[in-house]
Amino acid sequence: MTSDEAHYEALVVQALTLGLLSSEQRVVFFSNSTCFHSINNDVFELTFNRDTHQGLVVWDDLISVAAALTLDNDTWVQQNPRHVICQQEDQGIWDVWWQSGKVNRTWSETTGCWCAYRVMLRLATQLTFPLSDAIVLARAYAVMIEHHPKKIGEWPFDHQWFPKPDVTISLPKQAFLPLASSHHLYPVVDHPNWIERLLATDQLSLMQLRMKDADSAQLPIAIEQTVTLGHQHQAQVFINDHWQLALEFYAYGVHLGQEDLLTANLVEIQQAGLRLGISTHGYYELLYAMTFSPSYLALGHIFPTTTKDMPSLPQGVAKLRLYQALVNGRFPTVAIGGIDLNKASEIYRSGVDTIAVVRAITESSDLATTLTKFEETWQQVQSDKTNKVEACN
Repeated sequence: MTSDEAHYEALVVQALTLGLLSSEQRVVFFSNSTCFHSINNDVFELTFNRDTHQGLVVWDDLISVAAALTLDNDTWVQQNPRHVICQQEDQGIWDVWWQSGKVNRTWSETTGCWCAYRVMLRLATQLTFPLSDAIVLARAYAVMIEHHPKKIGEWPFDHQWFPKPDVTISLPKQAFLPLASSHHLYPVVDHPNWIERLLATDQLSLMQLRMKDADSAQLPIAIEQTVTLGHQHQAQVFINDHWQLALEFYAYGVHLGQEDLLTANLVEIQQAGLRLGISTHGYYELLYAMTFSPSYLALGHIFPTTTKDMPSLPQGVAKLRLYQALVNGRFPTVAIGGIDLNKASEIYRSGVDTIAVVRAITESSDLATTLTKFEETWQQVQSDKTNKVEACN
């Protein structure tokens, strides 16, 4: 068995343990462990899907490649989607690739073990992680193995092994203010009337107004009304996307997606004292979002959802646990996407701080009872955790 095969099979077992694949899938994955291409001094190729001819080529000698192609690496990855260039420098290494209509980069202070890198890269892609996530996972695993060779087959959980995303926009000099208090339920609704109903229950103070298809003339009125309600009840009410109006009416906070981070004036938002929540959909976006020191991180979408068109696949609970482990208490986390009362216990057990819900609220026939049941579910999970700890002691 080659070193590549040993890494791969050990990681497959770990993926099974973590719930990332089934026992049936494990058999198929093991049958693929001998399909690796060899590496030479300039380039190695990992073919993931021979039927569609989609693959990933990693160049570890950028100078010779750039000279041969007479293109800079940004242009090259743009013209070769699903490929990554590894640009090694004296102080570390850049991973450069094209995804979601833009060039992405991450920086690591050490290259790590190349064998571990290419094996995790291949496996992560097979496990349906998007390219960006596969790349940061591969680098994290490679760096971890370089520092701890005996950890072959272990999943990289610790943030210290992961590369740093390249952020090209202005960052606030200070972190965004934290949430005033912790909460276990985070309703996301589409009208100020819902905000008013939720606040009237006296069971919640954290919620979000998300008006995606609002009339432009009505939007400022709705946001001003929502902000006013929040102030009257001393609640933590976030405005989704519309950060200019959130600033104008002095909202408690604003929630932004990854694309919004490129256009929003984050310095102005932070200096005005607004809190910031950021949506994430995997490892890379999570690492990117953490560089902004937000008030909370939204992890999603966990299950299929009909309330919003999603470009990514549902994450599932197994991946949610991995993302929670990566954050590891640095920021409050919110799980979102297709979560109802029946799924709440499993989500709370993943370690997230809060669950965001939409239809579980808006389609409830008895709002007060629904809120009470979510709280009881959270309390039961905490009780079970306490009993488990006491039993171990």
